Amino acid sequence: MNEVQATVLVAAEPARAFTLFTDEVDRWWRRGERYGGLEVTGHRFEGHVGGRFLQLSGDEEHPLGFITVWDPPGRLAFTWRQGNWTPGEVTEVAITFAPEDGGTRVTLRHRGFAQITSDVGCEVGYAAGWRELLGWYRESIDEQTKERACT
Repeated sequence: MNEVQATVLVAAEPARAFTLFTDEVDRWWRRGERYGGLEVTGHRFEGHVGGRFLQLSGDEEHPLGFITVWDPPGRLAFTWRQGNWTPGEVTEVAITFAPEDGGTRVTLRHRGFAQITSDVGCEVGYAAGWRELLGWYRESIDEQTKERACT
């Protein structure tokens, strides 16, 4: 397998869905043992092509990848490198935000695993991980929608 995919339908129009995915990544990307370890304090996208997708640990910044497509509200793509991979091993994550049924269908494709020689069980772990993360993303949008309705 060279690619994993995860898809979620969210109750937000594409521009808002894109902004919540990128600018508010820390609202939905939970931390813990499976996602960088307990020392991770946050994540951040630098919003432009060539910018970094960063994992934060206190005052330290660790690039997870570099943005290759920044095209709000429709597309985002970035390289991805797991810290324990062999130097030079890189994959790509591509995300589309498409209007559907009054919301947005967010489709994430993570590809390039065929070139990874490091023995880390990429496809299985990433398939489950991205589905879990996108589920948290949808939950965050649902919570924000409820908050707006109450105000």
